[in-house]
Amino acid sequence: MLKVAFVVLLIFSCSVFACNKTLKVGTNERNWPPYVVAVNNNLTGVEIDVVNTIFNGSPFCLKFMLLPTSARAFEELKEGRIDIIFAASKTSARADFAYFSDAYRDEVVRLYKYTESPDLNNISDFFIKI
Repeated sequence: MLKVAFVVLLIFSCSVFACNKTLKVGTNERNWPPYVVAVNNNLTGVEIDVVNTIFNGSPFCLKFMLLPTSARAFEELKEGRIDIIFAASKTSARADFAYFSDAYRDEVVRLYKYTESPDLNNISDFFIKI
């Protein structure tokens, strides 16, 4: 009887840790310390910790997938082959096929130019005009 009780408890305790679904998390980031660092295809870093914390206690397991480029990551998301991309900026084009969470961190993006560079005064100067 004790063995049966042990087996029943073991089965129920395993089901607590079972995933209802595995979500595929895609990224192209391999070397973006301290946010993402890939060592032997194992991802660590602040962004990975944030994603894991968000899903901690949920019925979902996460499978992180390294992709060659961010364009490929967005294509995989658009086609439904991955479920999540993290650290993605919202654009109107991306909003056509993706949902975005509330911001979970603040980010400031700046562009710098070398003083000897040609005249670059605003963002449109970075693009070739035809």
